[in-house]
Amino acid sequence: ILRWCNLITDIQDRKEAEEKLRQTEEDLRKTQSEFAHVNRVMTMGELTASIAHEVNQPLAAIVSSGDSCAAWLAHEPPNLDKARAAASRIVQAATQASEIVLRIRGLFQKRSSIAEAVDVNEVIEETIAFVDREAQLKNISLRTELAVGLPSVHGDRVQLQQVILNLMMNGLEAMAALDSDPRSLVLRSAFPNQRELLVSVADTGPGIDREQASRLFTPFFTTKAHGIGMGLRISRSIIETHGGLLWAEKNEPHGAVFHFTLPIKSDQ
Repeated sequence: ILRWCNLITDIQDRKEAEEKLRQTEEDLRKTQSEFAHVNRVMTMGELTASIAHEVNQPLAAIVSSGDSCAAWLAHEPPNLDKARAAASRIVQAATQASEIVLRIRGLFQKRSSIAEAVDVNEVIEETIAFVDREAQLKNISLRTELAVGLPSVHGDRVQLQQVILNLMMNGLEAMAALDSDPRSLVLRSAFPNQRELLVSVADTGPGIDREQASRLFTPFFTTKAHGIGMGLRISRSIIETHGGLLWAEKNEPHGAVFHFTLPIKSDQ
């Protein structure tokens, strides 16, 4: 009987320990999600001018096409074909503006992780739209070298966009104070093997200080005057949660390059 009592006690203790572990893991996931959300909001706050510019483009097209439509209808006789074409451009620009707002809203929203098939090149292009204006204002060349025909990965689109956005903003900020040319930010995607994709964000800034290199991904370590030092740590956590790796190295001839890998969907 005593042996049975000890066995039952052991089972109960094990169940309690497993439940505590499960709760701790759940709390950790929630904390990481909160940090990621705060990081997204802060980053998007730095891109106010770029966001306004991106939204303003389709709105300006709507006004211009609306004026054209009204002018063609005022003709004697009205030119209905030209008016229809102008109205079609209005619909197209309005749809574009709606898609931009949805993307911005997605980055601001506090939400649970959503796993789906993700086209990495598409995510890169969408993210570039957020920082393109910022790069122009800083006189920094922004270009891509994206591999054609990349297979999709299984992951959270918004989180992957957040990682790319963090890395791009770091590169832009690193080069902003430099007077030397050329200043460029290059985003690359590649398919190095059958198991994973590789994404790289390379800048021509001052590079990574040897003393700072080992602390880059340490929580709350930052070289920015107004940074909280969580962007790279959160980015690495996101990539590791997706089953990949994130690291940094020297860019030749100068600057820094950040790489991350993502596993390819197993059914491809």
